[in-house]
Amino acid sequence: MATVNTRGVDASRKDENGDLLLGFHSRYKAAQMLPLGEVESLLGKVLEKRKKDKMAVPASLENTLNHCKRFRATKPLEDDAMVEAKMKLVKKVDVRSTVDESQAKRRRCEPFEAIQLLSFMPSTVAEAKTVVPSLKDNPFTDSLVDDLEEFRKQPGEESAHGL
Repeated sequence: MATVNTRGVDASRKDENGDLLLGFHSRYKAAQMLPLGEVESLLGKVLEKRKKDKMAVPASLENTLNHCKRFRATKPLEDDAMVEAKMKLVKKVDVRSTVDESQAKRRRCEPFEAIQLLSFMPSTVAEAKTVVPSLKDNPFTDSLVDDLEEFRKQPGEESAHGL
């Protein structure tokens, strides 16, 4: 039996303006959204500073950092490399109109989708369209998945913050 989503959240659909139905979360801008690898990096710096300053490290910080380390699918990246990864996914490309043969620039994906791709790191187009349903009709999904490869964590690769 299907349930009704009363919060207006459905990242696989768009509203009349073409924006993803993110409900309450739509108030956050793309710059405020972080993939797990970036969250891990930020929390790792907080942990290192707390240890250096001989401050207590709350269990919640260690638990969250362990979660990020366990589920992060990207290799450890410096902060500017993560920004570069996001920018590479959302870069604008020339698209030719099928109606009048004119050209326009269009993003390959939305910032929200780029964050999801960097967090989930799908290895196939089908997987990408499953974990990020709004990519279903995106003609650039193949190249987006290909571009993720350079950021993929290799088996056995450790975190930058050895917890």
